[in-house]
Amino acid sequence: MSLKIQSFSAMPPRGPARVIAADLGGDVEHLKQLAESIDQACSRAGFQKEHRPFRAHVTLGRLRPPRRVPRQIFEQINCGSLQFPAALFALMRSELSPKGSIYTRVAEFALN
Repeated sequence: MSLKIQSFSAMPPRGPARVIAADLGGDVEHLKQLAESIDQACSRAGFQKEHRPFRAHVTLGRLRPPRRVPRQIFEQINCGSLQFPAALFALMRSELSPKGSIYTRVAEFALN
């Protein structure tokens, strides 16, 4: 799967931003199918299904506290040709703490 950084943005799209993200282009349809398969498997295991529509992105950082970010600032960033192959995905555990989230890799899965 070949992906590329298409643009940068703040989420949610309206109101105070909580997340700064790199939006992905390239083989995002394959990525969406993978996300749907993972969501279905998690649902069968008893986890609640994701209700938000899929958005291909990489979270770069979280804003604490959430704040207003001038969205036009992201339009000034030239992404050029930041393309990369995706050969695997990792299942991560996220533990919230007062100093920020702690992420632990639980498992890796090849995309072949």
